[in-house]
Amino acid sequence: RILGKFFGNFGFVKKFVRWLDLIFMDIGLMEKYLNKYSPFLLFSTDIFHDMDVYLLAASKKSGVLTVGMVRSWDNITNKGLFRIKPDKLIVQNNVIKKEALEHEDMKEGNIFVSGLPQLDHYVRREYCSRDIFLKKLGFNPSDRLIFVGPLGRRFANTDGQLLDILKRSLLDKKIPGSVKFLVRLPPNDYVSFDGFTPDNNFFIYKPGIPFRKDIYSDWEVTMDEDLPLADSLYHSDLVVIYASSLVLDAAALDRPIVLVSFDGQEQKPVFGSVSRFAEYYEHTKKMLKTGACFVAKDPDEMIRTINIYLNDSGLDRSGRNSLVVEQIGKLDGKSASRIADLLSELVLQ
Repeated sequence: RILGKFFGNFGFVKKFVRWLDLIFMDIGLMEKYLNKYSPFLLFSTDIFHDMDVYLLAASKKSGVLTVGMVRSWDNITNKGLFRIKPDKLIVQNNVIKKEALEHEDMKEGNIFVSGLPQLDHYVRREYCSRDIFLKKLGFNPSDRLIFVGPLGRRFANTDGQLLDILKRSLLDKKIPGSVKFLVRLPPNDYVSFDGFTPDNNFFIYKPGIPFRKDIYSDWEVTMDEDLPLADSLYHSDLVVIYASSLVLDAAALDRPIVLVSFDGQEQKPVFGSVSRFAEYYEHTKKMLKTGACFVAKDPDEMIRTINIYLNDSGLDRSGRNSLVVEQIGKLDGKSASRIADLLSELVLQ
């Protein structure tokens, strides 16, 4: 880390590392595909994914025009150097653009800001009615709904403790009795429910379909989910989540955000604690500066903030709007169209 921190700031070192990486990269299979289809342009939708890297490398070697896209807001500051630097780069917002200029040696004229295509449908979709949605959950239209997003076993073993804290707070009347919980599990991971047994106030939903049993990453979220994420957030009064990209989804729909930064009933060292995601990662530190959410560092803070947001959903709206401007950029339902237009222009020029 020390060597990377020091030498990583020099452009010639980045160029040498990419050159060395390319020498040892096995791109034979990808070259067969390129020879078979003879593409004019290769579009990588995730520039850090291994298969995309091999295709980008083969394309570079064959003289094929390359366009890469940064998939998510944490990729450049979390995943390191582009193994293959594309001819053109698509980013979601100006924050990622700045990171690409600073860390990846991209030229400004080769970077295109698109917005977040995965949020286009938030603007364009027709949402089902609240009555219909709550009926799907077995709740009443008059109930207050809190969306809860567990972190998953890869990152935390205290999700069950968090849910139990919420359950007991409701039973002890620390939260209004009209509150119900929609718990949406991560689509590509499992959740530890140790210490928690759901009751009628909880609806647990696992999105996606598995392709191989017990392979956490081999899931796909489909377009015809019973409970789409957009509808789930839209009909919730507030969200209780960890520091993840769900923050962007919630802000896009102007939902108050309680950010969990504690480990259930346990005290863990910083680098084993969920608090590290909120307090030590570059992308989340930038997010917190907008004031889009409240960071709860213990159960009492979480419960207190839930009650505050239930009484005033407009609180921190200016912060959420700032986050949308910074990290989402253009929320107009046309991000995918802008990407398609760029690719068309590159092919036709």
